[in-house]
Amino acid sequence: MDFLTPLLRVLGNLEEVSFVLKQALITPEYLIGEVPTRSGS
Repeated sequence: MDFLTPLLRVLGNLEEVSFVLKQALITPEYLIGEVPTRSGS
């Protein structure tokens, strides 16, 4: 799955795409990371 091309179209530059991908909860291998949960509910 190509994330780069659509993100580049939307965000306009590689710096912004890089920031978004660093914060992503999915890896290049399509593994989803842990989603932070709120405690104290």
